[in-house]
Amino acid sequence: MELINATRMVAGYNMGLEPSGRELLVVVVKGTFVLPKAGEQVRLADEQLPLIMADTFTGDPGFSAPMHEIDFAPRKRACDVLLVGSAHAPTGKQVARMRAGIRVGILTGRVSESVRLRARELGVDDLAQDPDGYKLGAFRALIDKHGIDPRECAFVGDDFPDLALLRIVGLPVAVGNAVPEIIRECRVHLDAAGGSGAVREFCELLLKARGEWEAAWQGYVAERSEVPQTTRS
Repeated sequence: MELINATRMVAGYNMGLEPSGRELLVVVVKGTFVLPKAGEQVRLADEQLPLIMADTFTGDPGFSAPMHEIDFAPRKRACDVLLVGSAHAPTGKQVARMRAGIRVGILTGRVSESVRLRARELGVDDLAQDPDGYKLGAFRALIDKHGIDPRECAFVGDDFPDLALLRIVGLPVAVGNAVPEIIRECRVHLDAAGGSGAVREFCELLLKARGEWEAAWQGYVAERSEVPQTTRS
């Protein structure tokens, strides 16, 4: 069989087999696009990413986070849209770390090597990743580890996997693009969307409420206002 591809996108096919023994012909068309700026049209990227022929992992398969999943799915009712981007602070530059005396943890409903690396970069020791979106068990394990009551915790969420946690913490927080059901459950509603400075906004609100914001940012600036001393041999 010959597949004629008249597009600029990559395409391929292979054979699949259902448990019943029925054979399937799996055809995949994959396009890589450039995200448009305001007023621009979506266009294909000059470099089209190749098809993923097999799952790849960060380490040993089954014992490490997945990096890429095979493109050939036997049945798919709709297309996948994978957005490659980055989170940013309002100034466009990250604030790597600011000492404030507040323990921070990350709970996510997927397994991501980039999240693990980002947590390590920020010095966040408490990281739990659940591929099935069950966050409550991981949350209880973290607070038991540190001897913290859930009523002493704040949690920032945006969608249904966060709802069980938001209902038991002392301070439930919704990001700017949270679904309506989450917003109704939360006492604090942020302006910033998730991935666009929401955690930064909440940290500032919390530190100001505790009367610690001034000392925190002044200390951060003071540390970076000193010229590092170098030694000469």
